[in-house]
Amino acid sequence: MRNTGLFIWSIGMLTLAATQAGAAIIYSGTLELQGPDLSVDIDEDGSADFVTQWIFLAFGPGFSQAGLDVDYSPNMRYINNGLPGWPSFPGTKVPLDYGDYIGPALSGDLRWSSSSNDAMWWITVQDMVTTYGGLWNDVTNKYLGFEMMDDDSNLFYGWIRLDADSQNNITLVDYAYEDVPGASISAGAIPEPSTALLLGLGLVGLATRRSALVHRW
Repeated sequence: MRNTGLFIWSIGMLTLAATQAGAAIIYSGTLELQGPDLSVDIDEDGSADFVTQWIFLAFGPGFSQAGLDVDYSPNMRYINNGLPGWPSFPGTKVPLDYGDYIGPALSGDLRWSSSSNDAMWWITVQDMVTTYGGLWNDVTNKYLGFEMMDDDSNLFYGWIRLDADSQNNITLVDYAYEDVPGASISAGAIPEPSTALLLGLGLVGLATRRSALVHRW
């Protein structure tokens, strides 16, 4: 009976942990979406939040240039750096490293902006020679920090992981965000098993082991 009671208590703890897990990081799982044309409904409300598009077109004799960036969305802002020479204006979206802070209080020249004055990726053709550039050119496991507003003006913070090779072939790997308004998140953070869940699993294992010992003797 004692082992049965311990097992029932453990199941109760598992149920509690599952309930508590509802208030946590929302994670997309691995997506591996291929760019350059990306369109993602992050909060799954039926409308796309993260959309990429070609911008900043320039043409001339033997010369053309195009930039790829995130399209404007009224409910989305991203972490930008300051525009060189004009630090009060957003430059381009910053490729963050794993563990970097994403939240309301940004430091240094970082700023939240729904737009930018420089593209994330560039393709330039001059005298039939193609070059690829941009702050996000040839990066792996870099994170785009975002701020997302819901219909009630609540702000949620999250990240989008992006890879790009030396020719600006882009992959959206995955994304995550905190489901608590105003809560900051670390770049790359994903949900972890709760302490109660791990405790419950451990106790189930303990109850099973003790039961086996009783039967043995």
